[in-house]
Amino acid sequence: MSDIGALISMMSQENGKSHGGSTRSRKEGPKTFEAAQELIHLLTTKQSKLTSVKAFCVGDIVENTPGLNITMLTGPMIVTRKLDEIIWSTEEESGSIYFRQPLDIVCGTMDVEGDLLEHHLDSRRLRHYVAPTRNITPLDETTCKATYAN
Repeated sequence: MSDIGALISMMSQENGKSHGGSTRSRKEGPKTFEAAQELIHLLTTKQSKLTSVKAFCVGDIVENTPGLNITMLTGPMIVTRKLDEIIWSTEEESGSIYFRQPLDIVCGTMDVEGDLLEHHLDSRRLRHYVAPTRNITPLDETTCKATYAN
């Protein structure tokens, strides 16, 4: 495991104790100055993403921000409501990643049967949906002639 991986693992674990369902154990921190600097850069980047102001409106299509996702939800979601008052997660275990999460937005997803399911979420962990791009490989002249000759 890289030094960065070891430190990131260490941040989310503690001495083999379980926190909020996690059974991973704490690892050693980075062993080099460069690895520690890289980790600090990653942490400040993620903190900046988490605290950046994002304006969402009802009807917006959103998704989890990479690196900030703590839910099992994947794919695009639609904003169905913005809450006037924050609902604080009732998770009682202070070591849980869900402890005191500010739930301030309601987003809808579709289940396998096509029904809309609503989820109360922390909008800081969302971003506007970025649709995948289509990778089109240009055909060379030989391929075109062989493909369309018949």
